[in-house]
Amino acid sequence: MACTVVAWVNWFYLSCDFQSCTYTSAGMAYLPTIRRHILCYLGGRGHGMNDSLLRLYHRLPASMRSVAASLRGLHLYSWRYGPETERMIEEARKRESWRPEQWKTWQETQLANVLRRTATCVPYYRGQWAVRRHQDAQTSWKYLENWPILEKEPLRENPAAFIASDYSVKHMFHEHTS
Repeated sequence: MACTVVAWVNWFYLSCDFQSCTYTSAGMAYLPTIRRHILCYLGGRGHGMNDSLLRLYHRLPASMRSVAASLRGLHLYSWRYGPETERMIEEARKRESWRPEQWKTWQETQLANVLRRTATCVPYYRGQWAVRRHQDAQTSWKYLENWPILEKEPLRENPAAFIASDYSVKHMFHEHTS
């Protein structure tokens, strides 16, 4: 059994993407380095367990399964609740008492930020707007009504073209939908 556990720990250690592992939770500081790397792999790329990991997990003794589940829970907690969480909650609470004019101003500002970032940082839309500028100099990406309706085919053909160029794929996870 000791051989299996050592192999398991070594496999996790060698498979981990060290660059994407950051832990802000104070509780993580006491964990030895190897456990942090195991935690990273359990919640690393994909943020879900693949079939071989799941089979390995079920072959572990109960105490090791508890450790693995606890580490996974800690990782999910740190992934879901970052240092900005409290600030975001406070901002949302403040918005609950806003008047309609304040909401309208905030929504317009947020929409303008999303449209600007999408038009300048997302390769697919950057290309779309370059073509549109050649065809019609009057069309502006600043207005939502000027944006084309996205069909499924371009997304299926080149999903990477929809990832903002200033965002790392390492921080994303693959999710299947219907």
